[in-house]
Amino acid sequence: MATAKQSLLLSSLMGSLLLAGCSLAPEYQPAKVIVPVKFKESDAKLEDNNWKIAQPADQQLRGEWWRVFNDAQLNELEQQAISGNQSLKAAAANIQASRALRSAAQAERLPSIGAGFGPTRQKPSPASLGLDDNAHTSAQTLWRAQANVSYELDLFGRIASSVNAATADVQQQEALYQSALLALQADVAQGYFLIRQLDAEQAIYNRTIKLLGETRDLVQTRFRNGLVSELDVSRAQTELATAQTSALNIARNRANAEHA
Repeated sequence: MATAKQSLLLSSLMGSLLLAGCSLAPEYQPAKVIVPVKFKESDAKLEDNNWKIAQPADQQLRGEWWRVFNDAQLNELEQQAISGNQSLKAAAANIQASRALRSAAQAERLPSIGAGFGPTRQKPSPASLGLDDNAHTSAQTLWRAQANVSYELDLFGRIASSVNAATADVQQQEALYQSALLALQADVAQGYFLIRQLDAEQAIYNRTIKLLGETRDLVQTRFRNGLVSELDVSRAQTELATAQTSALNIARNRANAEHA
């Protein structure tokens, strides 16, 4: 009889373990997209190895790629942007929150242990002590300690599905953070080099304005001596005014780029 009970208990335990390994949740299957290896307009005669299918890697670290330019001011601006950008901080906070949710989901796989200790004040009734109804009884303080252990078998794959979903969310948040970081770094670098470009153009226009001013003065002198016509003076003045206008536009664009 005892052997039969042991066999039944062992069978029940083995059945529970088998059920714990089975999940009723549907397996996630990513959508399949058929991507051609080349454009239909491509010329087979000119086909080479320069084309390949894109392989996204949003979650990978790019490193401090801007240091290849060896510009100390650009390095400082990049660090300021990374440490001060609020959108990037929000993305980093989302990563921490998703990791905490994943840890909470993984914790459900472990046994739950609880413990407590505290006093209990109680006063027995006279009847429970075999005394008269009006008899006096003293209150007592009882100290109690208790502990409990609980464990949930993942019979239907609920915990495993929760962990997988939380892990996917962590990967998504990490990819979003790396994309936001790369976009921020690229924006800072583009803005910085735009300012440097406008500075170079401004320097060129300053020299041009100086030369056109000297040319206008020379043409005016020649006009007063009757060597050129008034049309030549107007042409020189127009060229100088055009250069000055372009210089003002560049100064305005540089101010906008710097504030950006």
